Amino acid sequence: MSTRTVYTRDEVARHNYSLSFWIIIDQDVYDLSSFRAEHPGGEKILRKVGGKDATKEFWDSHSESILKRYQE
Repeated sequence: MSTRTVYTRDEVARHNYSLSFWIIIDQDVYDLSSFRAEHPGGEKILRKVGGKDATKEFWDSHSESILKRYQE
């Protein structure tokens, strides 16, 4: 059984720059550090939600199948 790492919002907030870029979607934390430049909508869109809860912004523009591609 694998254990899930739990992060606080403060911990996620410290990861809002290019070398360490995390977001929250539906209470799960995603490390997008290596994906930012590849994001189809552009890096600028991601910068607005770096280190934050991006749940609303994500679901406004994406489907569940997109999220499942990046879940571990």
